[in-house]
Amino acid sequence: IGQDDEIPNTLVQILVTVITDVFKRNIHNGEVAILFDDKDIGLLLSEEPAGLDALVTLLNKSLNNICKKQKKLAPEVTRSIDNESILNPHTDSLLRCKCKSFLGFVDEVKGLTVKISVYVPFFRSDGISPLFVDQSFVSRTSPYYKAVSRSSCEVQIQEIILNDELLQMRGI
Repeated sequence: IGQDDEIPNTLVQILVTVITDVFKRNIHNGEVAILFDDKDIGLLLSEEPAGLDALVTLLNKSLNNICKKQKKLAPEVTRSIDNESILNPHTDSLLRCKCKSFLGFVDEVKGLTVKISVYVPFFRSDGISPLFVDQSFVSRTSPYYKAVSRSSCEVQIQEIILNDELLQMRGI
């Protein structure tokens, strides 16, 4: 990602592809979590109005546009972890279920079982260095990958490499 205003739009493009793929595979929306490192998002979307909430709105608009003919069946995303997404007890038929995929931070789902976890880490332009390093320790190296994969049947990792100029503009 190279331009400052490209961050939310690029994320939407990548995540719409992932969500529609899961949808086409007939996997229930309430069994999907899209997860970020909270430090990465804090650095990248801190300038954006509403941060992740704005990303959810953009994602839902894009998904609605893709499924114009079947709006009732269009997949949706939410920041809520309660009955709207992965914590729904599913007492009703899945055919009538209004669950949405969860979009949030790894820490919010630790200890929960999620069928599909999509982890989105951000890297510097070398493709190796993470955005956030605290006291010479990389925040995500082992703990986040382990936390995401422990209670999931499938883990997808969508690595995003950011342009150096963008990081400099943001002071990262």
